[in-house]
Amino acid sequence: MHISLIPYLPPFLLSAVEANTTFTTIAKAGLNATCSVFFIIGSFCGNNLLQGRGFEVLRAQLSERLLPTAASGVAYWTGANLLLFSGVVPQSVAATAAFSVLWNVRMSSALNMKTPASETALAKEERNRRVSAMRLAVGGLQKESGGGSGSSISSSTNRRRGGGKACESQNTKLLQ
Repeated sequence: MHISLIPYLPPFLLSAVEANTTFTTIAKAGLNATCSVFFIIGSFCGNNLLQGRGFEVLRAQLSERLLPTAASGVAYWTGANLLLFSGVVPQSVAATAAFSVLWNVRMSSALNMKTPASETALAKEERNRRVSAMRLAVGGLQKESGGGSGSSISSSTNRRRGGGKACESQNTKLLQ
């Protein structure tokens, strides 16, 4: 469903929008440049969400890649809009789709680009996941063997056998 905002425009803008003028082309390019920043941020957020990455990786990616990606988007879409809306390229769904496909290739490469800060954040996140998984596994083993919240009899037996010290040394080796 397409809703037209043209009836709601003030008269001085209505004549500019209806006519295919330079003002219209520049206004559309400017609006696109402004809105594209939000699209790029949303793309980075969605990509990280789908890949199960955390906020630190997103922050590193945005700090490194948001401005270059937005700048290339402004340059690309300004040129594309000038070609489409000025009449140089016939305004059609096929022409717009072709420009969109090319831009999506560029966005895909920006989303999957490896940079030092994002790789460091990703490695830190992966290390934290492994440590959490090990802690859960060790905690489950301690519960099964009677350690932790077990009875005082099994705890004292475990201490006499030296099991507590061995378990602690294994935990510290795993977590390092």
